[in-house]
Order: sequence, then structure tokens, then C-alpha cells
Amino acid sequence: MMKTLFLSLALLVCLLPLRAEDTPAATPAAPAKGASPVKIAAENAQRLLTSLSEGNRDVFLENGSPKFQAAMTPQLFAEAKNKLGPILARPSQLDYLGSLRKAEDTVYLYRLRPDKGGDDSLVTLAMRGSTVVGFFVN
Repeated sequence: MMKTLFLSLALLVCLLPLRAEDTPAATPAAPAKGASPVKIAAENAQRLLTSLSEGNRDVFLENGSPKFQAAMTPQLFAEAKNKLGPILARPSQLDYLGSLRKAEDTVYLYRLRPDKGGDDSLVTLAMRGSTVVGFFVN
């Protein structure tokens, strides 16, 4: 229980508000020109889940703000992968639930639904434009 709480709180740190100077001028993996914000968010959510499942921290961080990148230490990433790896290894669907505005950010909500039953997970992705500023799986 305590380990789950620690991991949840540590990932939640990534959702803290950012200053404008925390956002990079351009993101490394630029979305397709004219793509809708919802599509950009969905691509980022899938990329984050896949890279977490595969243990690829570089890909996980590539669209993140400097504060997001600093918060996701190698140790925290390894703990998240160990905790969420079994969940993410199972075939599942990522269902868009909606979005919320929070200051300068948009928070996208998804349901991660295993194909063969089991508990759903709530995936929260906070973005400022096309930059990831927070990510949380519960």
C-alpha cells in the first residue's frame, strides 16, 4: 500500500503547474501539422504507455517539459515500470473519456481497459500545447 501511494504521489508531482519558461520552444517529436489537440494527446498517451511498458525512458521523456523530465528520475521510472509493467503488457484499449482545462494546461482523461477482463485504470495526461507536463496512471 505504501509503495503504491509513493509511486502515485511521485507521478503526481509531474502534474504541478509550470511557468512559461518551463515549456520548451519546440518538442522533439512534432505532431502532424493540423492535428487536433485530442489526437496529439492520444498519440502522446499511447507513446508514454508503450515506452513505460518497454522500459524506454528516453522515448517516455522526449515530449516532456523540463520539469516533467526532471521529476521522472531513472529510479522513479524503474519503479513505475515494475509496478505498471504487468498491467501494460496485457492487450488493452485506451478509451478517451474527456478533457479538463487547468490554468494553461489541458488534462486529458483515458480509461485503460484490458481486453480480457480485469480492472480498468485511469490514465491522466496533462499537456501544454503539444508538450507533456504531467502523466499519471491509477
